[in-house]
Amino acid sequence: MDAFILLIAFIIQIIVIIWMLWTMWAQFCGSAPFVPTPTHTLDSILNELSPKRGSVVYDLGCGNGKVLFACARRFPDISAVGIEYDPFPYAIARIRKFFYNENSRVQFIWGNFMKTDLSSATHIFLYLYPSVLNKLLPKLEKELRPGTKVVSSDYEFKNKEASYVVEISARGYLGRRLFVYEF
Repeated sequence: MDAFILLIAFIIQIIVIIWMLWTMWAQFCGSAPFVPTPTHTLDSILNELSPKRGSVVYDLGCGNGKVLFACARRFPDISAVGIEYDPFPYAIARIRKFFYNENSRVQFIWGNFMKTDLSSATHIFLYLYPSVLNKLLPKLEKELRPGTKVVSSDYEFKNKEASYVVEISARGYLGRRLFVYEF
């Protein structure tokens, strides 16, 4: 029994070390680290997205899928697609999908959203650093259909004015504003 516990502890340590190395490598290559969407912002995010029946909601850099699962629970007649590059939050999202039994409405793609076709999106949620947002803007302008709603938490596009901004009362520095855009 003691050997089994030591083996599990060793495996966990290896996983943590690999995750730390992956995160450092991703930051070195210009990617942003995984920062979970603050829970206190979920209701405001869902209110601003407000997808209708048949909508396709994307979360670019979806992390552990928190926003997509909340969206699928509140809006049962939508499809939700999350794209995540970091393998560890992606794995957590896939495990959560298994346990939440949201197989038909929530889909996760392990990959780079800059290389993924976004033209089927009707709504997009973003929680990305400004540098990533600004690299993403030309792609969104090219691929999104007119009327696609984009909600960005905390950060805004440099070269596009938000339709409106939602202030959220928050205790910390994260999750204080939502920038809502219509493309």
